[in-house]
Amino acid sequence: MRISVAELLHAGEVGESAEWFLQVSPKAPEYAPSQISAGLSLWSLAQEDIREDYLPAAGSIESARDALLRGIEVLQKQPTPPRETLFYARVSAAEIALHQGRSGDALGLLQAEPLPVAKLIEPEAGKERPGEGLNSAPVAQAVYRLLLRAYLGTKQLEPAAAAMKQLETLSGSDSASLSGLYYQLGQQLIEDFGAADAARKPELAAAIDQLLANLQRHTDLQPALDFWAGENLYRVAEQVGDVPDGAAYYNRSAEFIQRYLAAVDAKKVEITAAQQLAIRARLAAALRGAGKFDGAIEIFASMLKESANRFAVQMEAARTLQAWGMTDGNEAKLLEAIEGLGKESNVWGWGKIGIYLERRLYEANRDASSVDQLFAARRAIAESRLAYAERTTDAEAGKKQLEFIVLELGSFYSLHPSLENAGWPPLEAAYQQALQKLGRPDEPLRKPQPTAE
Repeated sequence: MRISVAELLHAGEVGESAEWFLQVSPKAPEYAPSQISAGLSLWSLAQEDIREDYLPAAGSIESARDALLRGIEVLQKQPTPPRETLFYARVSAAEIALHQGRSGDALGLLQAEPLPVAKLIEPEAGKERPGEGLNSAPVAQAVYRLLLRAYLGTKQLEPAAAAMKQLETLSGSDSASLSGLYYQLGQQLIEDFGAADAARKPELAAAIDQLLANLQRHTDLQPALDFWAGENLYRVAEQVGDVPDGAAYYNRSAEFIQRYLAAVDAKKVEITAAQQLAIRARLAAALRGAGKFDGAIEIFASMLKESANRFAVQMEAARTLQAWGMTDGNEAKLLEAIEGLGKESNVWGWGKIGIYLERRLYEANRDASSVDQLFAARRAIAESRLAYAERTTDAEAGKKQLEFIVLELGSFYSLHPSLENAGWPPLEAAYQQALQKLGRPDEPLRKPQPTAE
């Protein structure tokens, strides 16, 4: 009776039908398929929530997993288990395992005997794949995508390469199909990466890198895929963060973006001038992250030569010079980060950026972001001077920078004592460090203001 009610409900209330399926007695012959139906229903609901960026109901994914595993355990003991039911149960349980970061468990489910899923999707000897069913190309593609993710997640690169080859064969040889394949695979890995905890991110980043290394060997794919790859590797690099891994991902990101811009130059793809400007800026930021500061500055300088009033680019150029100055033997770049690159260049540096932002304080249409940017510029100037003083072998030159900090920040506060912003504490810290290094007594940057009698 319970399974009949569940089947009637399944076409409507999927969640309610799952509850009825779960109530079927373990002694009933329908127990295993009922557990699997419940698991498939619950996983389907959870996937719908995930696609809509909702958080699945608490415990729903675990309930789906447990129901599927109970059903699989019973079916595998049968002399002739139903092939299709076992197939979809294992595939769904493997999807859940990958979603939860358990690549090894997913691989075990996909390879388990009897009837491993790769065997179930093999086409009949001498025949083409049918349009539907377990042997169809869409089902085989879904299985090999899961296998590829599981192999990459367990760092089995040779089987991963074989799975990738199968996917390329199934997708066909045309550029659009292969581009679609790489996009789908990459998008899934990026989603896995975004959902992963910090401990798993390096492992998944390596998997993404491996996939995109395969992509890079193709020269006939749609150019837009190169930009997609470069953009996503940039995001991976931002989250991995540590050196040298982060630098390696930034470098790979730059390579893909350069390939895309080459396609733009060759008229293989058309984009607007504004889009090209944004992509060039992204390329320069990727080169900066890779430690290729000269290439990054060359791009930013060329953009500013076209128009010096590209304020966001001015800030990125200053950040690049500052980051360059923090590397061994390049402390002179810290002063360039403040002063700019001279009269022959339109790269202003933090000093002129700060002056520009300070003038905006008196404009009627100023917004809160410009005040935040002003404090960021003042902080960058102070931190660059402190870093230079620490790194230079010229004691007098270092002392001069420390004196500049005290003078500049004192002047900044005297001009804007009533300006409220969360950026004051870092400026206070820089001011105190400069005083200590100069051997002067501590005194607050923000001195109490006299009150009116």
